[in-house]
Amino acid sequence: MESRKPTSPLPKTEQLFLSARKGWTPPPRISVPDWADKVRKLAKEAGSASGDWNTGTVEVARGPMLAVTEPGVHIITAMVSTQLLKTALLENVFGFHAHLDPCPMLLIQPKEAAAEQFSRERITPMVRATPKLRALVGSSKTRKGDESLLYKSFPGGFLALAGAGSPDNLARRPIRVLLCDEVDKYPVTREGDPIMLAEERTASFALNWLSLRVCSPTVEDESRIEASYKESDQRRASIACPDCSHRQFLDFFKHVDWEKDGGTHRPETARIYCEACRHGWSEGERLKALATIRHHQTRPFTCCGEYQMPLEAYERAGARRRSRTRTAFCSPHPRRPIRSMPSGTGGPARAGRSTGPSAATAAAGRCRTSTRASRLASSTPPGRRTGRPTSPRSGWPRRATKTAS
Repeated sequence: MESRKPTSPLPKTEQLFLSARKGWTPPPRISVPDWADKVRKLAKEAGSASGDWNTGTVEVARGPMLAVTEPGVHIITAMVSTQLLKTALLENVFGFHAHLDPCPMLLIQPKEAAAEQFSRERITPMVRATPKLRALVGSSKTRKGDESLLYKSFPGGFLALAGAGSPDNLARRPIRVLLCDEVDKYPVTREGDPIMLAEERTASFALNWLSLRVCSPTVEDESRIEASYKESDQRRASIACPDCSHRQFLDFFKHVDWEKDGGTHRPETARIYCEACRHGWSEGERLKALATIRHHQTRPFTCCGEYQMPLEAYERAGARRRSRTRTAFCSPHPRRPIRSMPSGTGGPARAGRSTGPSAATAAAGRCRTSTRASRLASSTPPGRRTGRPTSPRSGWPRRATKTAS
């Protein structure tokens, strides 16, 4: 058998053309959570789970990750509790830019030892477990001598890690993406605030620079992350009740309760209770409700000459929902919902002029779904009827039609 000849490589002109086209091609229009769901893999040593990444397991992180590619956003502040989303957010932002939008990045930890630990326990396993990143970070396209715990290079950019206590490392190089972890633990250096020093290095990227700050709040009125959050639009996550679908901003002291036997507390019976229907969520309902998380702006603002207060609007909407009765009504016409009325009254059953027992039965929850049946129902005998039947669409009296005697 004849051996096949090895295929010849592309001519240099075609290679040059492909390289130029690749360099001028803009990054694909994909969000950070979509990239993570399609590309990222979880390392076994980095957590309890391994395999494909699924943003649905950390649904609360979807909002901050979507803000990374939101036009006009330069500073993202994530003030969250511990072991919730901070590390996953930093990792996904690094992986997204290293793969699709390479640029110089800087990740700051409170101390240099913490930066080395983060690189060893988070960045390195993530790169090794994700094939797309493994082919770029530390590949043959980069110099092996440049690779270290505090410096990861890839085609088109790099990730440098530094401690917040070293002003020289913060101001050494120009960067486009700044990742700040545990900002409340940063010391104040002799040259000023570490975050401000690092953000000055983004001056050469005036249009697309990004600063990401994540931390759990510490001392009130002294916390860096709290001050940064107050300067933002103050987005908060709402969640829908699995029983009544009412949206609410969860608060531990407002929504969590447990059984008490006299002076003995039973924390194992703790549940989340909806503020509208007071339904206690089971564990399955709680996990189902997490998939409904949405982020809303809560900071007051001025729009079109009017002062808007989003939180008051949310409270008014919640009060209206809590005041509704749980009696179900149906309307004879799909575009004209019937008016909610107390049981036993004979008021109008819909936005028309017809009255009688049909209105009472509708208020009692037994309204007929047929338009003709609800129109013909009346307590007055046909010979004594004083008013004319109304049109089911407009509510005005219909024209009388002659009938044969």
